[in-house]
Amino acid sequence: MKKLFSFLLLSAFLGFVGCSSGSKTPEDAAIRIAKYTIDGDIDKVIKEVRDRDGKPFGDKERIALMNQKLASISEQWKQNGEVKAIRTQNLEYKEDTKASVEVVVEFSNGAVETERYSNIWLIDGEWRVVFMF
Repeated sequence: MKKLFSFLLLSAFLGFVGCSSGSKTPEDAAIRIAKYTIDGDIDKVIKEVRDRDGKPFGDKERIALMNQKLASISEQWKQNGEVKAIRTQNLEYKEDTKASVEVVVEFSNGAVETERYSNIWLIDGEWRVVFMF
């Protein structure tokens, strides 16, 4: 019973942490966007990323373009089955406030997808993926 309670408490804590906004590291920001993309939760991606001016996306034309691109990636990744592992590699800081990193996603069918997030910026104390289109 004590183990069950500990597990439930840990799960609640992790759920709370997972729902909090913002990312403390460039790796966290990239993994968050990759997970939302895999889940097909494009609305969360749009809410998290920033435009080239460091602002939330508001331009409907650019949101539609981003929706299209992310939906295509999400659909492609879903064909690979369940996610076995997700990790980052090759973190590079361009400046104190700008970074890039690769996200590696391993799937149950043996496929491995690598996506480079080239523009991750520290904006208002949180690391955000920036889409430059």
